[in-house]
Amino acid sequence: MGKFQEGKSGNPKGRPKGVKDKITQKALESFACIIDDNLDGIKKDLKKLTSKERIDVIMKLTDYFLPKATTNISIDNSEKTIEDTLKDLSDNGDSK
Repeated sequence: MGKFQEGKSGNPKGRPKGVKDKITQKALESFACIIDDNLDGIKKDLKKLTSKERIDVIMKLTDYFLPKATTNISIDNSEKTIEDTLKDLSDNGDSK
């Protein structure tokens, strides 16, 4: 039998919202160091891509670095989300 009753823990309030566990925080810090150490090479590699490819890569990376938008924002008086606007940019033009 466990230490606590089922559905009840020793910390009823739990971890505060937005606080990452120690392993997640360490992983993020390690990843940030890898990016920092390779930033010049990453920039050079991105410049070799077409504008569409570059935007596609940036869009994919935002999933890992930015929180998901919960509301729409107005860009140029439209009701598009940032993701929709980036997708539109990605779909238009293929030049470097």
